[in-house]
Amino acid sequence: MCGFYITNSQNYFPNERALERLRRRGPDFQVFSTIDGLRCYHALLSMSGSFTPQPLEKNGSFLFYNGEIYNYQSIGKFSSDSEAILSLYNSEGISGLAQLDGEFAICIIDTKKGEMVLATDTFGTKPLHISKFGGYEWGVSSLPSLFAQYPSKRFKPNHIMRIRYSDLHVLEELPLKNFSLKQYKTNYDDFFLSIVNSMKKRTNMNPVPFVPISSGIDSGTIAATLDEIGVPFVSSTFLGHEDLSIIKARIEKRKGPAYVFPEPPKEVIESYRIQFENEVDDFYYGPNNELRTRRGKDDPGALALFILLLDIKQRHPVQVVLSGQGGDEIMGTIQTYTFGKPNPSFFPENLAQVFPWENFFQGANSSYLLKEENIASNFGIETRYPLLDFDVVQEFLYLVPALKNPGSKRPLSEYLKSLNYPHNSLKAGFSYVSPK
Repeated sequence: MCGFYITNSQNYFPNERALERLRRRGPDFQVFSTIDGLRCYHALLSMSGSFTPQPLEKNGSFLFYNGEIYNYQSIGKFSSDSEAILSLYNSEGISGLAQLDGEFAICIIDTKKGEMVLATDTFGTKPLHISKFGGYEWGVSSLPSLFAQYPSKRFKPNHIMRIRYSDLHVLEELPLKNFSLKQYKTNYDDFFLSIVNSMKKRTNMNPVPFVPISSGIDSGTIAATLDEIGVPFVSSTFLGHEDLSIIKARIEKRKGPAYVFPEPPKEVIESYRIQFENEVDDFYYGPNNELRTRRGKDDPGALALFILLLDIKQRHPVQVVLSGQGGDEIMGTIQTYTFGKPNPSFFPENLAQVFPWENFFQGANSSYLLKEENIASNFGIETRYPLLDFDVVQEFLYLVPALKNPGSKRPLSEYLKSLNYPHNSLKAGFSYVSPK
């Protein structure tokens, strides 16, 4: 996880409070630079490969990047994922970026062409915002608060755009990847394997990850897989809405630190809330990037995540959190889980009739990704999303409808059953508040 901003404005400077939030995204190294008249800033969190401050330059192209590329060593002999990104662009152009497997937001400034390339991973897990100041002045950033007084729009997920940076004129845009909607696999074998591979690639290079545990399916899938492949991890749970018997059974099945919190007193919650409001950048929920009106900081689940990360950062040198984000949005059928239009109530024989449903790229998926990213970045923690791995989602889509239906997230439930892992199929919602 890193953070950056780039602007062609010579008059606007982000306020110190916003810059401090950006520094928390990249506590290891920060640098200002000027590239062909563009003012740039990058804050680095070094997670894998050699220590590579940004911008990285090659052949007049400068890379600013946030995230993690898991297959960079298979692309070529590179000492860091940043080098692989820039090499792909210089050798194959923007179409080469489709080879990247990871979670990322990318900005490449090509001074030879006077162009800027923006790219996000399949689900836009890492934040990237474009602000227009008026006239031909603009800013691109990881945090919209850096240019708070100007309209800001989040860059689309699964998207590559080539732009003339003198005036933001769009020269070319295309999707990063395309999903096949063919439903032909009649067993779960490849789907189960994709989950294991997704978890391995996200845990094979870094310190012990942190997993917020609930009694539900999504975090259960992460915890069960880590136990299965022998990766140690740290976990925390707010009892809140959770099934205590399942939480106890999960803790008994694993080794490693596991913390369980009852509902805190109101005065304690209020002190956490004040800290949350002061430290974390604002974020909003809605059906798409143009209609985000519900304030995310009012979500009890957001405050619960803040408290858990605040506590665990004091207990352990955590750098990575594994999130269950995406399970409901991709594989769920619950009709009340939406900010606009719900997922299909069942998956039909012809997926093209419903794909992409609102929550697939936008809606709850993009909304809750903003929550995860804004809160974890406050602690210099990188969030990774095993259930939003391209191969996991594609293998889910490949399953015949009889394996997707009936029930919400049936393939994940079947996966947990195959591991004899305790879980609750009911959707309760992650919260520090106990049901009344």
